[in-house]
Amino acid sequence: MLKNKLFLLFFIILSLGSLLFFVTKVWPQPPLSPLSQKASFFFRLNFFLSQKNLGTPQNYQTFPSLKKCRFFLNPEERPLQITLSLEKDLFFQVTSLQQILNTAKMEGRTVQVIDLSTNNPYVTFYSDNRN
Repeated sequence: MLKNKLFLLFFIILSLGSLLFFVTKVWPQPPLSPLSQKASFFFRLNFFLSQKNLGTPQNYQTFPSLKKCRFFLNPEERPLQITLSLEKDLFFQVTSLQQILNTAKMEGRTVQVIDLSTNNPYVTFYSDNRN
C-alpha cells in the first residue's frame, strides 16, 4: 500500500515537473515588442496631445543629457516651440500645456515658446499679438 502511494506521488511530481518544463521552455513565447523608451515617450505624447485636441507634434528633438525633448506645433502658421521633461509625468505636462494655451487664447495672445521641462516653467509670447 505504501509503495503504491509513493509511486503515485512520484508520478504526480514527475508529471508536474514535465508540464512545468514544457510550459517554460518549449511553449512558444509571444514576440517581444522592441519599443524603446524614446519611442514609448513619443507614442504617449502623441496620444495625450490628440486626446486634448492640441494638434500633431512635429520636428522632435531629444536631449538625453538634459532630460528634455522639444517639438513644434503648427509649424506652417506661427510655430509654437514646446519643451517637456523626459522625467516628469507626461500627462500632467500635457494638461499644463492645454491650460496655458487656453488661457492665452482667452487673453487674445499668441504663444511662441512653452518650456515645462524646468522647475520654473515659462511661457514666451509673440510681441505683435497677431493671431
